[in-house]
Amino acid sequence: MLVQDPDLAELIGTNAIPPGSFYLTTVSGSALAATGVVLAISPALEKTGLAEWLAAPGRHSLSLYALHILLGMGTLEAIGRLDGSLSPTQIFGYSLGFCALSMVMGWVWNIFAKRGPLEALMRWSTD
Repeated sequence: MLVQDPDLAELIGTNAIPPGSFYLTTVSGSALAATGVVLAISPALEKTGLAEWLAAPGRHSLSLYALHILLGMGTLEAIGRLDGSLSPTQIFGYSLGFCALSMVMGWVWNIFAKRGPLEALMRWSTD
C-alpha cells in the first residue's frame, strides 16, 4: 500500500466501492477512449453491418445496466466470486461475455419492440 493512513487510502484509492476520485477519473478515461475508438471505426462498422449489432444494446442501455447489476453482479455475489478473488483476465472474460450476450439479446429484442423494457416503462410514465 502506497499510503499508510487508511482514511487517506480510501479517499485516493481506485476501488469501485466506494468510488474514489482516482477510480472515477480512470473509468471516465476508459469510457472516453472506448467512445473515441468506436467513433473512429464507425465508417467501417457501417460497411460491414456491425453497426446495427452495436446500436441494439444502446437502445436498451437502462435495461442492460439494471440487468448487469441484478443478474451479473448478483450471480457473482451468489457464487461467492464478488470478494475480489477474480483475476483481471477473468473479469475481462465475464465482461466480454456480458457484452456479447447484450448485443445478441438487444438485437433479438429489437425484432419485437422498439425500446427496452425499462426504457418503454420510463417513456410510458412520462407521457
